[in-house]
Amino acid sequence: MLLTAFVVGPLLSELGAKVYLQQGEVYLYPFKALPLVTATSFLPDLFANNHLENAVNGSLWTLFWEFLCYIGVAVLGNLNLLNQKVIAILIVLTTLVSVGLHFLPANNFAVHSLSLVIPMFLAFFSGMLFYFMKSSVVFKVKWVLIALIAYMIFSNTNLAFTSLYSLPLAYLVFAVSYSKRIRFYQFGSKYDISYGVYIYAFVIQQIIYQLTNGTLPFVMNIFLSVLFTLPCAFLSYVCIEKPVMRFKSS
Repeated sequence: MLLTAFVVGPLLSELGAKVYLQQGEVYLYPFKALPLVTATSFLPDLFANNHLENAVNGSLWTLFWEFLCYIGVAVLGNLNLLNQKVIAILIVLTTLVSVGLHFLPANNFAVHSLSLVIPMFLAFFSGMLFYFMKSSVVFKVKWVLIALIAYMIFSNTNLAFTSLYSLPLAYLVFAVSYSKRIRFYQFGSKYDISYGVYIYAFVIQQIIYQLTNGTLPFVMNIFLSVLFTLPCAFLSYVCIEKPVMRFKSS
């Protein structure tokens, strides 16, 4: 948030650095990240003419809900309810809520908000379920194909409201991650850049779009985004995440 407000903002805001730094919103921006809820607030005339106009870092809005999931894990753990059966029940309930929301007015703010959040909860629960079932989960071509077909069916526009695509998608992710042929499971074992990629990719993509006026071909856009995101993610892990994680054992 500090880098975005005081490095990216002065360099790229259409107001110019001097006028930009005179805006009160600039100095409030980093503090809005603390409760996580308003982490996607705009900055004065930054990315104002992009395809996603005024969106500084759209990825950050999910952090509150991710944090809420971690709190939920802690609560279930302390209540001795953190087990496969409870998670399976939560998946069923979340799916039913997702289906029920589909039949409510979509223009209602609460319904719209829940429709965005419920799939994230289901994805989180799916990951938890696979964690508890890890000793019995088998990754075979047959099951991978079945999961792929199931994902294609449930992610279709007409059925996506059920959010059931999260379960086969979770299976596919783990199948690829732990494949002995691809050997992807060793990636990130020393330097876990996944979180850094998540929090930096959006703002870097916005920067590239503004600097090129959105004229780059799709493939080149992706290439440059990856090229500049990976070093930022690496530095994020080495300089911030890894040192902070040492507190876990204290």
